[in-house]
Amino acid sequence: MAAAFADAVGGVLVREAERPDGTRERAWSQPNGRIALDLLARMFPDEWRPVKAVEVSGPQGGSVSLSPNQGVIENIISRIAAAKARRQEQSLLDLKGTESVGGGVSAAQLRQAT
Repeated sequence: MAAAFADAVGGVLVREAERPDGTRERAWSQPNGRIALDLLARMFPDEWRPVKAVEVSGPQGGSVSLSPNQGVIENIISRIAAAKARRQEQSLLDLKGTESVGGGVSAAQLRQAT
């Protein structure tokens, strides 16, 4: 796991050589965005999983008529609210954990996170 994080953020020494004049040449790895996205997708699948586009067509390749379905809309709204609440709760827990370790989180910062 540490190797994947190091590859994602870059800055790992990949080559070091000493020249005849005594100077050193060093080469560092570049950040790897693909690995970073893969890590995010594995760590936070609800927010970062890959989404594949799907094209839907009606009869004989025509358009599909859509009508609003109140039940579906309410379900989506409740799922969004639940995800937002989970994120806020996690942020609060992260701040409280920092405070218990001595990170100096103030009461104002805890109130701001909620």
